[in-house]
Amino acid sequence: MAYFTGWDDPETIAVIAIVAPPAIQLAYTGIAKMLGVFHPEHYSRIPTWSWRYVYRWVIEPVTDWFEELFRFNRGANGGFAPFLSSLCNVYKRGDVLLGSARAPWGGGWVQPLGAKAERHLLMIAGSGSGKTVFLKSLIGTHHPDASAIIVDPKITMYRALAEALRKQGRPVFLLLPAGTDDLTSHRWNPLFEISALMERVGPHVATFLCDKLAYAIVEKSENENQPYFPDTARVILSAVIAHVLTTEPPERRNLLRVYELISRGYVPGNIVDEDHAHRS
Repeated sequence: MAYFTGWDDPETIAVIAIVAPPAIQLAYTGIAKMLGVFHPEHYSRIPTWSWRYVYRWVIEPVTDWFEELFRFNRGANGGFAPFLSSLCNVYKRGDVLLGSARAPWGGGWVQPLGAKAERHLLMIAGSGSGKTVFLKSLIGTHHPDASAIIVDPKITMYRALAEALRKQGRPVFLLLPAGTDDLTSHRWNPLFEISALMERVGPHVATFLCDKLAYAIVEKSENENQPYFPDTARVILSAVIAHVLTTEPPERRNLLRVYELISRGYVPGNIVDEDHAHRS
């Protein structure tokens, strides 16, 4: 029974208070990963002692002051962040997942790292190093209220994440003009948006929005010294868009019809064009 008398010792209690929280985090993380139910957000929800506040508000300022005073202008001083400094960036809900910290003695650390999505991020790595896998994890743990536009030429991200994201209640859209045998592309019709805005605000916004759309389609070259030609193209395109928007039936109010009229005009013998001429 003498073994249990140490539980009343203040030093034993202090040691348990220091060691227990990290041990619980380590045990939970390891078991959850083995079972496949771990989420990076879980780690920050486990209570632990706040050594990070001491490091961030006391040790880091002293270290920065020492480097600024004794190391600046005395050779190269760049490098990766210290291990303890990295551990201060605990992943929390709404952060961008950066992965796991790397222990000084090699191998990965169990703690997930995160950063506030306030700046641009750049990832550089060789082929086959896991960039796509990392991006899948980053998008999969993105904040539910956040959105993302992903340029995915190989459609790997969509195939890996679309179903899971939809099960979470997130809308996922695929714009795939070329199409595939097993995937159907969604469509976005800017003329539909203009029509809806005209109904809400009034027809006077149509000219402004048609001009904006024409300016987005006809780009001005940086080497173009004569703005007359691109400006004239925009004026013509804006007029054709307005024509399609105001005269064509709803099913033909789209940019494909605009393209048809610009590229070939009204073609005699075409059922669509003859129907339009009859109605005119």
